[in-house]
Amino acid sequence: MTRGFCNRDKIGNRDVVGYGLNGSYMYMDLEICPFPAIRFRENTPDLL
Repeated sequence: MTRGFCNRDKIGNRDVVGYGLNGSYMYMDLEICPFPAIRFRENTPDLL
């Protein structure tokens, strides 16, 4: 198994929409960093 770029394999089919906390791809809402780096839901045909 190969490791994805910056754990991209762990977020599935989600869009990266921001920098996140310390530049990592994660969904976490914090008071000091209120905008998550990835979308909440995965991309599906009805969403696109």
